[in-house]
Amino acid sequence: MNKITKLVFINILTFICLSASEATENQDGMSYNETKEFINSIELKRNNQPLIYQSERLLSLVDTFLKYLIVQENQEFKNLSPSDPKFIDALKNVNLNDYRFNQQGILSEISKLADPKNIDLRKTIATLNDKKVYHSKLLEFIRNSREKNKLNIPIYVNLTYGETIAAASDHSCKKDNGKTSKYDFLYIDDVAFTSFNDRQLEEIIMHELGHLKKLDHKKRIDAKVYARIANCTLTLGTMLLLNKSQSTEKTLSYGAVSFLASTLITKALIRKFIYQKQEREADNFAFKNGYAQEAKEFLEIMKKVKNNTPKNMTPFKLKLEYFLQNIGLGTHPTIDERIKAADDYMAKHPKNGPSTAAGA
Repeated sequence: MNKITKLVFINILTFICLSASEATENQDGMSYNETKEFINSIELKRNNQPLIYQSERLLSLVDTFLKYLIVQENQEFKNLSPSDPKFIDALKNVNLNDYRFNQQGILSEISKLADPKNIDLRKTIATLNDKKVYHSKLLEFIRNSREKNKLNIPIYVNLTYGETIAAASDHSCKKDNGKTSKYDFLYIDDVAFTSFNDRQLEEIIMHELGHLKKLDHKKRIDAKVYARIANCTLTLGTMLLLNKSQSTEKTLSYGAVSFLASTLITKALIRKFIYQKQEREADNFAFKNGYAQEAKEFLEIMKKVKNNTPKNMTPFKLKLEYFLQNIGLGTHPTIDERIKAADDYMAKHPKNGPSTAAGA
């Protein structure tokens, strides 16, 4: 999260979160209903653009944050982990209408929640938040985008909190009858709501819808299965050929080397000719839907984050991906290549302006 995003987030929470310190007969401060009216009257903006999805997402976290603070102040639950069933039950039983809200007592807590260094606190609040309550405007945008692009598959949205900004996948779900079925999922990381404006967030979602439209996640699984079969076949073939002329130990050693080499080769080929092709097609899907400019903006933000993050703070997995991208074997094309693709598309399609956001 860059400094601008941090300041925006702190200001948002400072103005929005009127906190409850504890239940009291004191009538100072605002009632919960008065607080909600005040919150709903605020229009969040960045660069004169309304942040509708971010507002909705933050509002959903504010209630959970207030309840979290109230439960934590109770001596009975103070030393419990937020994941403890007793803590979660207490959280559910909090009625915010029973509390008065004031600004002064909570500013330090708001700062803690807004500070990117306290990622564990934000993760806790996002985890405690009821994920079944999705955001109406965001779902409306996804629903309209599905209809417009004729995605005749059920898509379930999951707001998560991890290292990935967004991802398309499938997931096992248990229905009410107890049967387990596979559904296509669209994962959106919580950080995305405070790191990007509405149009950029829509572009990220549109990119993932492009993956789901072509069922890329299923094709990747198939590719991995075929690659594993090829690896095993090559390894067994190598061992059978050497078995007649070499000792058992040497045969096993050559077999292990053959398996390792074939695994690395097939992974490189899958990344180069399947993963990167899918990413380019997903980018192009977003471009065709009027998000070429937003794709460029998003990628430029990611490039800035990459360049400004100290090497000792970059996870090894990400360092490895950057290295593989530079030699043409990453899961994604390089950021510069993707920015150039957006520029080329806009040059060829100057009339392909931004589409009207369904959720805005």
